[in-house]
Amino acid sequence: RPVCSCASLSACRWRPAVPLFTAGTDLCRASRDSSSLCLSLPRRLTGALSDTISGEKLWDVINDQRRSMDREREQHNKRIEELQNQRDEYKKDRDAFRTERDEWKTRCE
Repeated sequence: RPVCSCASLSACRWRPAVPLFTAGTDLCRASRDSSSLCLSLPRRLTGALSDTISGEKLWDVINDQRRSMDREREQHNKRIEELQNQRDEYKKDRDAFRTERDEWKTRCE
């Protein structure tokens, strides 16, 4: 039976009846659910032991994805914090400028 080559997920022939951890198809479904989780696997299942991914291997891949997503989330949050700090500095400078401008206006009047 053909298995998704991971190059084109739209061609994936995942079927719910396929037992969990069967090479290729389950991982392709998982890759659509949580970004690029799919491994490079053979195009056809031969029934050999080497074509079956163990549950442990799948969990390793899932945990790697989680760690990667956590790192990305941390970087994103740091960037947001940096931008908020820049905004706060800008507001302080703007308020200081306005205060000074208003002082000069009152002096001139």
